Amino acid sequence: MVLIQKAYLLGRQQNPLIVYKRSHVVCVVARARMGNNMFQFAAALGIARSKGMIPVINEYFPLRKIFKLTVSVVPVNSDICDSSRIVTRVEQKPSSYDLELVNFTNAHDVRLVSYLGSYMYFDKYSSELRKQFLFQDNIQSEANKTMEGILNRLKIISRQQVTLIGVHVRRGDYVKNNEGYLPATREYLYQAVEWYELRYTHVYFIVASDGIDWTKNNMPTHIKVAYLERHSPAVDMATVSMCDHFISTVGTFSWWCGWLTGGNVLYYKWPCKEGSLVRAMYSSNYSDFYYPHWIGL
Repeated sequence: MVLIQKAYLLGRQQNPLIVYKRSHVVCVVARARMGNNMFQFAAALGIARSKGMIPVINEYFPLRKIFKLTVSVVPVNSDICDSSRIVTRVEQKPSSYDLELVNFTNAHDVRLVSYLGSYMYFDKYSSELRKQFLFQDNIQSEANKTMEGILNRLKIISRQQVTLIGVHVRRGDYVKNNEGYLPATREYLYQAVEWYELRYTHVYFIVASDGIDWTKNNMPTHIKVAYLERHSPAVDMATVSMCDHFISTVGTFSWWCGWLTGGNVLYYKWPCKEGSLVRAMYSSNYSDFYYPHWIGL
């Protein structure tokens, strides 16, 4: 099918929005918050690429303010993603891979209205995805200044002679909800810290959390540590992703912090209460949510 393109300018925006008419596209609908949006975008990109289709987001897709996304963008009132001709596909489980979801041809447009919480949707295209998930200059600049301040406070003279471990501790609604989420425990944090101390020297920890007071009271007291406070979630993610390795707890935001950081990634392997509504969102062994080379404690 012939691809027809038309450029639009919105307000003072300098870069044109590219609209694809009658093309075979994969549209993604943003749901929930940052970590979920990253899975939704990543899955749409991976699914589109695997089928020779075009990933498309609308102009108000939340991640556009955070990352330098280069995929095609359409006006929010465009019929590209809201046409009666588009096929809407919904997953069976929000945090596991659904083979049936991707069981379609590239002969029609598709809209994904799902959480898409599995690396298996996009793993083959991780190299391209890392280029998409480059932080906007203002966010990266603030993260760089934050990291510089931390290194100065910790009196780290040579970055090459230390091992930085990023940490994210999810609290917030995971503590208050009654659906079955299990926030990481004090014992897990101690065990994860010890795991790195046994393997590396000159270890420093940089910690972000939406429950910073609890986290300060439950991290080991003997470690060299800096806590990220009064920053946006995006700046927190950009900062910890500059570390060498990572300690994840639970949730999609924590997952993506680990993915961006790379190195060794530890995760809390009991994120849900057995038999709960939340547990039913994952596969039986979480194998399509957590990478096999990540380390569960």
